Amino acid sequence: MKSQFFVLAMICSGSVAHSQTFDQDLLSPFSALGSGVTFGFADMSQSDEFNVTGPSVGFGLAAKIDSDDVAPFYLEWSGSWAWGSNFTSSTEMQGSDAYVYAPRRSPVGTIDLSTEISATGPTAAAAVQITDNSGDTATIFSSAFSPFGTGNSVAQFATTMTDAGGIYAALTTDGEAITATSYGGMFDSTGVSFMGTGNESNTTTITTTVEDNIKFSNQVLYLSKRFSLDENWILSPKIGPNYRSFDRSNTTRTTINIDGNRGSDSSIPTVTMEDNWKLNGKYYGAVLGAGLTRKINDAWSINFGAEAGLTKFNAKSETMELVNFAGSASAIPGERKSLNGTSRVGRLTGALTHVAENGAIIVFGGYLDYMSDVPYLQFETVGSPNITTAGSSVGLSGNGDTYRTHSIQKKKMIGSGLNLSIVFLF
Repeated sequence: MKSQFFVLAMICSGSVAHSQTFDQDLLSPFSALGSGVTFGFADMSQSDEFNVTGPSVGFGLAAKIDSDDVAPFYLEWSGSWAWGSNFTSSTEMQGSDAYVYAPRRSPVGTIDLSTEISATGPTAAAAVQITDNSGDTATIFSSAFSPFGTGNSVAQFATTMTDAGGIYAALTTDGEAITATSYGGMFDSTGVSFMGTGNESNTTTITTTVEDNIKFSNQVLYLSKRFSLDENWILSPKIGPNYRSFDRSNTTRTTINIDGNRGSDSSIPTVTMEDNWKLNGKYYGAVLGAGLTRKINDAWSINFGAEAGLTKFNAKSETMELVNFAGSASAIPGERKSLNGTSRVGRLTGALTHVAENGAIIVFGGYLDYMSDVPYLQFETVGSPNITTAGSSVGLSGNGDTYRTHSIQKKKMIGSGLNLSIVFLF
């Protein structure tokens, strides 16, 4: 009677756990044994940076590469990928205090805004001037007035583009609601500044959304050897190269709906500004580990595995801003940074394998993964916009000042997951 063996390869991140069942008499040198596909859920967390849960998928291959039936060698490859994201959104009404948006660096220019409720009605004015980083200049002067009374309102905006940027102004006055607002913005390829003020009555909404996306992948090529401890226990030490990648992208989008109480009848287009950054790390190293398999009966087996290793990594970051003033969309490049280092990696795995009577092989698995050094961005505020106020007027002046910068730092990341694998024999 042919004896059956369970060969359970707990391979790489995403815990692709695939099991092959085969007859000893059918094995030949470097004969392919099988492949596995895995679907599951992964949880990834990095201290106070993020905690995401999302889908995972993996693939695995295994082949016997010698004819030593006592302690054969196997070549095993596994690749796994996991995704996760966080999304938050908040909306607020613009009040009478000045609203200032200046996330990173200011262009050279000025924004002067004023609103007033005079004896005859609300008035608003804006003066915006820029000298962009190419030396081109532009200026907008705009004013509006609405006398007291029903139906007396004004909503207007203006944009002017330069060789490397542009400026924007928008005003609203309403003699019935007795409100006045004034907004101005300027940008070039160094940065953007935007400001608004006015005596508001729920007319302008500011919506801020933050989207954080995480992607993690892991690939390992193992050389393993299987030792039968007795008729039920199998020990499988393994060693091999390891490649990992970590990608994170973050978008903070600010949407300003000026004169929003008019709904679809508003004559002022929505202003949208984005503060984006992305970060990626690539890891190259090696891992050493072992798996222990216990045959329960001809249909079931259980496996536990552990591995540890050391990798070198290279991390890179890039920031960028996007500005859309009344349909004039532009991208503003930011900073690029890099960091090199090493990271310890470790993994614990467990799986329950079932071989059905029709030969189908199903693996229920789980894992806990550790990386000592995974990059993250640390932002530092190094300045603030120069804001002046005088009565009902407010001004912002920029001289190419940097308000916020970033550096790449590192801290540990913990991953865990549950998955279901299906194994196909060749």
